[in-house]
Amino acid sequence: MNNLRTDDNKEAFTQCIAFESSFRSPKKGGGAWEANEEYTWSWWLARSEGGEWNLMTWGY
Repeated sequence: MNNLRTDDNKEAFTQCIAFESSFRSPKKGGGAWEANEEYTWSWWLARSEGGEWNLMTWGY
């Protein structure tokens, strides 16, 4: 996660957590979604000891 830090945030991260979510797109699709497809996304967050969580990356 430390390699994903931005110029605005140079603190070293000591903790990270990953979440996975699965969902199905609308039956008729729409926008960027394929019709009636299942998607699985991952969400990665990091923080320094006792600090606020930062959303580092997300998607599939």
